[in-house]
Amino acid sequence: YVPGNLTVTAAAVPEFFTNGVIAAMTTTYGTASSPSQIDVGGSNMVAGITVTPPTGYEVSLSSGSGFATGVVVNGTGTIEATTVYLRLAADADVNTYNDFLTLSSSNATPLNIQLPQSTVSVKALTISNPGVVTKVYDDTTSATVTGTLSGVVNGDSVSFTDSGSVFASANAGTNNVTASLSLTGDDAGNYSLTTPTGLTGIITPKALTVSGAGASNKVYDATTTAVITNATLVGVLNGDVVTVSGG
Repeated sequence: YVPGNLTVTAAAVPEFFTNGVIAAMTTTYGTASSPSQIDVGGSNMVAGITVTPPTGYEVSLSSGSGFATGVVVNGTGTIEATTVYLRLAADADVNTYNDFLTLSSSNATPLNIQLPQSTVSVKALTISNPGVVTKVYDDTTSATVTGTLSGVVNGDSVSFTDSGSVFASANAGTNNVTASLSLTGDDAGNYSLTTPTGLTGIITPKALTVSGAGASNKVYDATTTAVITNATLVGVLNGDVVTVSGG
């Protein structure tokens, strides 16, 4: 051992820096938003910079492709400012988002960057080939609208049900129909439904039967006329006034 002065030099601390301000983003569910951007870099880095977005976002080092749930800006020592692109993902649920973008790296204290409030709005669906189920007269105006739900994305579980469509009249014939439909399914909250208009549907007459009918005896009169008696109509709905007569 040789006596002397010992000099200890502390290791340089890795530090991040950013340039620019991330702009608020808006989109409709099922479509990724236009990207915003920020420049990130660092000094005294011993490894690359990992950029991690919060739920609902995705990042890339290119403005038009390569978006994922995280990217790495490679380098050591001084990492020059590198543009990172951030967008709302196409599968981000309808909601308002304002979480943090996180920069991390070996031996560095993570940096959380507050994101501005951004919004994903509902996607409008339509009914293709809408129609109305023909029904037999039942003294009600209830109607059933059919069709195919159009516009669902991301393999979502969404369907529609008839929640109260009505005929303009309860009487037999061709009637206008006002549709009332609602969405159901695990992912229904990401959508709205454009209800079809201009629908018509058919109510067919209800078939009745005659019970207990008989024919009265008569004296020969050189005609074939007969008088039916004790005829009772079966199938008339409560409240309707219907009679049977010969002819």
